[in-house]
Order: sequence, then structure tokens, then C-alpha cells
Amino acid sequence: MGLRMSVRAIGFISTIILARLLSPEDFGLVAIIMSFFALINIVGDFGFETVLIQKQNATVDHYNTAWSFNLTFGLFAFITVAGLSGVIADFYGNPKLQPIMLMLSLLFLVDGLQNIGVADFRKNMTFDKEFKFRLIPKIISFFCTISLAFWLRNYWALVIGSLVWKCCLLINSYILHNFRPKFTFSAGKDLFNFSKWLMINNFFYFVNTRSPEMIIGKILSPQATGLFTMAQEISDMPTVEIAATVNRASYPGYSKISHQVGKLQDLYINIMSSISLIVVPAGVGVSSIAKTLVPVVLGAQWYESIILVQYLAIGGSLLALNSNTGYIFIAMGQPKISCMMGFIRIIIFIPLLIGLPIFYGLEGVALAVLLTTIVTFFFYSSLINLKLKISWRRILALHFRPAIASVAMWLCVSASQPLFYELYNQTEFLVLISMVVLGAVVYGLSIILLWILAGRPWGPESKIIEYSINQLVKRKNIMASKKTK
Repeated sequence: MGLRMSVRAIGFISTIILARLLSPEDFGLVAIIMSFFALINIVGDFGFETVLIQKQNATVDHYNTAWSFNLTFGLFAFITVAGLSGVIADFYGNPKLQPIMLMLSLLFLVDGLQNIGVADFRKNMTFDKEFKFRLIPKIISFFCTISLAFWLRNYWALVIGSLVWKCCLLINSYILHNFRPKFTFSAGKDLFNFSKWLMINNFFYFVNTRSPEMIIGKILSPQATGLFTMAQEISDMPTVEIAATVNRASYPGYSKISHQVGKLQDLYINIMSSISLIVVPAGVGVSSIAKTLVPVVLGAQWYESIILVQYLAIGGSLLALNSNTGYIFIAMGQPKISCMMGFIRIIIFIPLLIGLPIFYGLEGVALAVLLTTIVTFFFYSSLINLKLKISWRRILALHFRPAIASVAMWLCVSASQPLFYELYNQTEFLVLISMVVLGAVVYGLSIILLWILAGRPWGPESKIIEYSINQLVKRKNIMASKKTK
């Protein structure tokens, strides 16, 4: 949690600064190229790190083979992307895309060289090393990107910043882990028996998450792509990113007890109730304050993204709740189910993604995301009901109190917004702060009241209250000890 929150905090600060220095078109140009990179990357994203975590008896040969495949693909992708740069630029009718693509093709080569030994940080739950591995490069690239943005005032700041980040990750992987890979494919068959499903799953993930940028860039414009990308960045930060943090930490835990159904049920319920307590109000809260949040955080040039944030923030909450489910089945050694989940989402998403923008423009893309996440939430919950034997009543109970408390928060914040604007004489920053504080207070009081009415069941609320009481008692004892001395 500390790692992900630190990285996202740096990203958030970077976004605020860059949004004022660069234009939506700058962000859109880079987003289009990165979406194509994601498409090519899924061909070689063998998921070996995930396999090594799931395979408790992995040998040195498994690690060496994983690194060898990654390096081979990195070299192949580097050559392929550089060769296709002119074709992609012609396809979009924008010559600026070719030099961007040539420069960013180096990302594949750098990724392929990264030390596969860092998979041990998650496998052995040594998250302090994972923290250092990922945070230090992020800090370095942050200062580099911001400095370049002040100097260049164009998309090259984003391009060079991405390269600096990947190069720092490469160097850090060999500094923090003493594993030194050797070139071999001896354990290839064993790795691919599991990873082939992860590769399919990665392709489905790409279609579900990156296809909007490619489609918007073609049928609308790079500026529209930039607006959507930034709206998604703001919307996902308090929801999908938080869930991703928990998912990254919970997957090794799921893997270790994957054959003990009872413990797996308890751990899943424990984790999902905690995720829901945070991401449901976060998504609803961002949606309710979008009209003030966007101009304050991003600036007036991003005003068109307000309606997108309102849709995507709600969708982000549901997507965050959905995201943990796939890790359960991968940990259980059933990646086929995770692939099926991704395929079902594509069947729902793609027709909506193509059809709705015809009638609603850019807003239709965000609406397609929201409708898809609503439908797939119930589908994913059905799989949990079927495979883990968790009743529907128990599944819905995980989200009932956060949902009701979030609705109460949304009503209070929406009703108070005109009053705050009048009170602070249209000063949007003060209005934003006031709405955030009001929302947090209303949600906190509502969730405690609902917990009490439910009979004070054991869950994240009781853990938070118990922790708070223990901290108060501890502080009181420390103060008493000082007075005695």
C-alpha cells in the first residue's frame, strides 16, 4: 500500500503540473503510441513473473528461461516497432507519431533486460525491497519529466521521461537482487503450460483497457484521446489504483492457500470488504465533485473532460471490485476462468465502444466503460458464487454498507455545492476542499451508523475502530508514563 500510494502520489503531482504545461494533444499523441505498444507487448507478455510466484517449487532454470524469453521478445519488438513507425504515422495521418514511436521502441529492449529475480520480492512477500525497487526510479523520472516539460513544453518531455523511468528500473533490478540470469530455454515447456493462458488473458486485458485510446485517436482526434486519457487517470487514481495495490499484495497470499477452500473464502471476503470500504466512496466522491475537481486540478483547458470523469469514476469503483476476482482463479491454477472473464467483458464492451460514440461522441466512450463494468460486476460475482461457494447474500453484504453510505455522501455533497460556491464567492479551491471534507465526514458517520445498526459485525469497520482505540490507549499510556517520570 505504501509503495502504490507513494507512486500514485508522485504520478498525481506530475499530472497536475504537466496538465498545465502540455496540451491535450501532447498527451493524446503519446497515449496513441503507448496503446499500440501495449498491443505489441501482449504478444511477449508471457506472465512469467506471475508463473514464478504461483509455482512454489520454481528452480534457477525457470528464472533463467523466463529472462531469456523476455530478452528475445524485447529485441524482436524493438526491431518490429521501429520498422512499423512510418506505417502507424500514415494510418493516423500525423507525422509527429513516427519519431515518438522510434524513440519509445527502446522501451521493449530495456524491459527485456530487466532482472527476473525481482519476482522474488512479491513471491516471498519482501515488500520493503519491492518498495525500493519501484519507488526510486519513479522519483528520478518525476524530476526528469517535469524539468523537461518546463524546458521543451511539448510531448517529448513525456517520451524521454518514460525512457528514464524504464532505464532506472533496469539498473535498480540488478542493484537490489543478486540473481544474475543466464541465457537458456531449458524450462520453456514447463513455464508455457501455465503462461499460455496468462498471455491470452493479457490480450483480453489490452482490448478491455487500451482499445478506447486507439479507437478515439482514429475516429475522433489526438485531442479527444488526451481528454479521455486524462479523465481516466483522474478517475482511476482513487479506485483502480488502490485495488491494484491490494491485488498485487494479495495474489501471493491467495497462491499459498489456494488448496484450502475455507481459508481462501475467508481471505477473499476479508480483502473484498476492505477494498469496497475504500473504493466505493472514492469513486462516488470523485464523480460528485468532478465539476470543481477538473478545473482546480487540471486547469480550464481540460473542462471537456468533466462529464468523462463523472462516468469513469463510478465505473472505476466497479472495475476495482471486479479486478481482485481474477487473481483468485489464477492462484487456484485455473487461468482459463480468468481468460473467460476477460472474453465475456470484450463481448459486452466492444459493441458499446463502437456504437455509443456514434450517438454521444467522446461521452459515449465513457458511458460504454460504465455500462460494461455494471454488467460484468454481476457476472464476476456469479463466478465467485459458483466456484468459491460464497452465497449471493454474503457477496452483496460486502458492498451494502459502503454503497448506502456513499449515496448519502453524494446527496449531501451535491446539495451543498451551490452553497459553498456562494459562501466562498466562487473560489473553486476552497469549494473543493470543503466538499471533500464534508464528503469524508458524512461517509464516515454513515458507515459507522450502518455498522452499528447491522449489529457490529466483524469486518473492516471493527478493525479500524479496534486499531484506533488501541492507538489511543497506547498514546495515553505513553503520556501517563512521561508524567510519572
